[in-house]
Amino acid sequence: MKLKWKAPASGEEFVTTALVEEDNIVWDSILGSVVEEEFEITPAGGKSGEVTIKWFWGAERGSISWSLECSGPPLQCSYDSKAKMTSGEARIETRLVKTEECCILYYGWAYRTPTGSISIDWNPETNQYDIEVSSWGSTGSGQGILECCM
Repeated sequence: MKLKWKAPASGEEFVTTALVEEDNIVWDSILGSVVEEEFEITPAGGKSGEVTIKWFWGAERGSISWSLECSGPPLQCSYDSKAKMTSGEARIETRLVKTEECCILYYGWAYRTPTGSISIDWNPETNQYDIEVSSWGSTGSGQGILECCM
C-alpha cells in the first residue's frame, strides 16, 4: 500500500510503501522510524534530566533519565539512571566520581529506531563518553555532567 505524506515544516509531499495485512499496517518506514524528542533538563545547578522519545503521532515511545543526590556531612552520593524504548533501543551510561567535597556524575545517552547499534564508551583521556549510533531510522545522543558539592 502506498501512503502519501506531507512534511509539517516544509509542506513537501512524499510517498512511502507500507507493508499491510488485511486491514492493518504491519510496517511503514515513517511510522516505525521517525520520532520526536522532548528534553527536560533542570536549570544550571540542577541535579536531573530526561529525554522523552515520542512516536510520530505524539505518544511516548521511550525515555532516558538521570539524577544525582548528595547528602551529608559526611558527603554521600547516590544517583539513578534509566533508559527504555519500544521498537528500538535506548541506553544510558553513567560514571560517578566522589571527591572530599563533591559528587560528580558523568552521563552519556543514545537511542535508535528501529534497528542498528549503540556504543557508549568512557574515554579517560577526555573525561567524556565516546558515543556512536547507527541506524536506518531516527537516532539521538547526548552527554553531560551533574555536580553537587558541600
